[in-house]
Amino acid sequence: MKYISISFLIAIVTATIVRGQAITKIPTNSLNSATNTQQFSLPETSGKPSKRMYGEFAGAAYLTDGFRSGTVVMSNGKKIEHIKIRLDLVTQEVNFIDTNGTEAYLDAGLVSEIYFFDTTARGIVFYHLKTGYPAIDHHASFHFYQVLAEGNITLLRWQQKVIAEKKNYASGETGKELNSYEAFYIAGKDGMKRVKKDREWVTEILSDKKIQVEQYLKMNKVNFRNPEELAKLVAYYNTL
Repeated sequence: MKYISISFLIAIVTATIVRGQAITKIPTNSLNSATNTQQFSLPETSGKPSKRMYGEFAGAAYLTDGFRSGTVVMSNGKKIEHIKIRLDLVTQEVNFIDTNGTEAYLDAGLVSEIYFFDTTARGIVFYHLKTGYPAIDHHASFHFYQVLAEGNITLLRWQQKVIAEKKNYASGETGKELNSYEAFYIAGKDGMKRVKKDREWVTEILSDKKIQVEQYLKMNKVNFRNPEELAKLVAYYNTL
């Protein structure tokens, strides 16, 4: 057996929301047998490790274009910090780099949360992604949602990528294409609801604080189709 040892620290992060390589798989029983020193055991492989064969879509299949240093919270509550990770949007699995420099992945459902920063053309973006929300619109509870605003009402972004067959009917040639899907949801005491990006629907959801919300909307021109502006409105509501 070989072991991946990862030290744990306590980190407090405050942020403003702006929003084929060899892969070894960690088996579920390795997670359950993890010790208090947070070691995961990886069985020695007798042949080639498994691979994610995304071909020309290798980079585009993930949430970010590379690995980012972040924090992983396992489904059993154990936390791994300062680990290079990226989220596979095709399989909903978390890829990471172990201490030996090997790329590995955790099965969908083994991770409950991930946190990381990313540097983009718009500045530094903080990502907080969670699983465990009720199944909706054919999304399983192990699907990751990006938390855009969290509180009594939580605004979530869901993203999925699917590699599909395509056919050129003129030439008869077939190939593959990477399709991206996105949706937004509100999670609260009444469960999960898919967001309708219009003023009437949003204000109805926030109607228990109608006066304050209307005042906010008078002072701020909110584009209800803009996730960042919608997140600011929900964040404000959560302070009331």
